[in-house]
Amino acid sequence: MAEEVELKFEVAEKTFSDLKTMKKLIKQRRGLARRSALRATYFDTADRALQKNNISLRLRHKDGELTQTVKISSSAKGGTQRRREYDLKLCAEAKEPDLSLLDADARDQVRASIGNDPLEPIVITDVERETWDLVDGKGTQIELAFDEGEVSASGHSLPIREIELELVEGDPQRLYKLANKLLDEYELDLQVMSKADRGYALLDTKRPKHVKAIEPNFDAGATVEDAFVEIVRACLVQVVANKPAMTVGKAVEGLHQMRVGLRRLRSGLEAFESAMGKKTTKSLEKEAKLMARILGRARDHDVFLAELLKPVEKAYPHDARLRAFRAATEGRREACWQEVTNLLASSRFARFVLAAEELIDERPWRDGTEAGSHPVFDAPISPHAAQELEKLYLDARKLGDRLDELDEEERHELRKRLKKLRYGFAFFSDLFPDEAVKPQLKHLSDMQDAFGALNDFASAHEMVEAISSMHGKLEKALGEDELPDLGGAGELILDFHRERADAEHERADELWQEFAADEKFWRDALPEPVVGETAS
Repeated sequence: MAEEVELKFEVAEKTFSDLKTMKKLIKQRRGLARRSALRATYFDTADRALQKNNISLRLRHKDGELTQTVKISSSAKGGTQRRREYDLKLCAEAKEPDLSLLDADARDQVRASIGNDPLEPIVITDVERETWDLVDGKGTQIELAFDEGEVSASGHSLPIREIELELVEGDPQRLYKLANKLLDEYELDLQVMSKADRGYALLDTKRPKHVKAIEPNFDAGATVEDAFVEIVRACLVQVVANKPAMTVGKAVEGLHQMRVGLRRLRSGLEAFESAMGKKTTKSLEKEAKLMARILGRARDHDVFLAELLKPVEKAYPHDARLRAFRAATEGRREACWQEVTNLLASSRFARFVLAAEELIDERPWRDGTEAGSHPVFDAPISPHAAQELEKLYLDARKLGDRLDELDEEERHELRKRLKKLRYGFAFFSDLFPDEAVKPQLKHLSDMQDAFGALNDFASAHEMVEAISSMHGKLEKALGEDELPDLGGAGELILDFHRERADAEHERADELWQEFAADEKFWRDALPEPVVGETAS
């Protein structure tokens, strides 16, 4: 059994050819390229029990030999696929897997997944592969595969044109370094779905599902470094896991969850800036912010159409102005979504994911430090978590205590600070008693909902202004008599939601008072009293 560590990139046809002439790759190649035809059949139960348990089982024909392979996902990290792999040769005439030959661990996991259900062929891949053996100056061995062909399932097929970089031996950092060299010169689309996953997707009438936040896995015995690594890992998984839902299905909720993942990642990096150093966190934090902003423009249009415009259309079903307003908004939304699609298929997104993975793999904050225990990195997490929660709470309180006086921009800032505090709760709440955390978490979540509704109304003003300003341009193109009044439609939308906004403002004030009165569960873990602040 070995752990497979690889990166995959979808590439354009010209890039596929150009990579084979790239001097850096040719210089590192050892021996001649090997060419082979690969035909793989993936087996599963009728209800896809193996897929549900992140296991793949295939028979693959290559050069007259038949290999049975089981792959079991291990540490989910994002763009780097890490799986335990079990290979064994079968008789070339075999038509189905032989589970009795498996390693005991793999056999037990497969059997536990499928029970007594029979296996059947589900997905087939036919690929022409060209393989290069690369060795860099540090002795790291990497297998580079150029794959071209198709994946098919249930009468449907999908073309494949991708490269794979698999670490054979040596330092994983060299794998990232090579990948970044390629990304510097070519636009490569980070592929986060295996060939089998893409085949399964052909079977689904439903598009890939969105993935909600994955909570980090650490407890009170963890160190600051342990917690930092687990938080970054969990946030990155949420970001990457939502790419299929967005690129294959353009799922609105997939976009929302990826944006949440980016925001959580930023908050996690900020929460450890004092411990790990700005050099460790700042560049990744900045890029996460920029990408979240691109997703945010599309998200604003999604929310406006579904939650603000739709209720008004239902109340005024025959208003031609609203139909014109929707058409104009949907046109802008499509442009925003295209910007998101371009981002996810770009080298920029791939570099971002690899940078986050390399950060938690290589732990550069340890560079230049002496071996052995470190007073910051190896300190217990609970005091650091308490200090961070206190800081986030006090930042929110600076605005919350004068909520009635806040203008629109300040309310938006308070909402962002409360969101960061909510993410802090999610990161660190397992370090504290449930009975102390749950009431405050409930108040904070309700408060976020209220401020979210207020923010949606504020965003609606901006959307209405932008769409209304299109009236003149469209009027010239279509003629004055053909275009309903977009400005009038905008005013109707805002008037419809104004009463609710006023109610949410009152609710937000009440919820803040309740939250501020809660006894802060983290304060017992603070290393020393916070000067100038009394518990409230």
